[in-house]
Amino acid sequence: MDSGESRVLRQDAPAYDRMDDAETFASHFVERLSDIAGREIRLRYELGRFLHAIRYREAGAFPSDALDRIARIVGTHPSGLRRCARVTEALDADEFEAIARLRGPRGWRVTWSHFELLAEVRSRPTRWRLAHVIIDQRLSVRALATSIRAQRAD
Repeated sequence: MDSGESRVLRQDAPAYDRMDDAETFASHFVERLSDIAGREIRLRYELGRFLHAIRYREAGAFPSDALDRIARIVGTHPSGLRRCARVTEALDADEFEAIARLRGPRGWRVTWSHFELLAEVRSRPTRWRLAHVIIDQRLSVRALATSIRAQRAD
């Protein structure tokens, strides 16, 4: 456990007697959560790149059940791993990173579930516009899915 984590878990953590202290702590807390979320989506993208390589290697390079075996190790369903790979197939590293760096005023980021939906959009400019809408309006995953479906119907 790193020192930052141990400070949070200790019984003798400092008391926040003034509102300024509480606001500083809350701001720091939001910043840390945002940083963790950013690392998580980047790890998922890295996993997706690895899975893409496995899926499209020459026949016989990996066993046919490689995805199932990895899913068991990771503790998820193979369909979740396929979605990770699809994000990396739809968004190149530069586009992914540009969207991942977007943040709202309180650290709000595009979540991995948003990325999975953005990967369904074929147009890069449309994905970029939607990413800004996600941040500017704190658009939920459900609202994004509705918006994407509506655009397809047009």
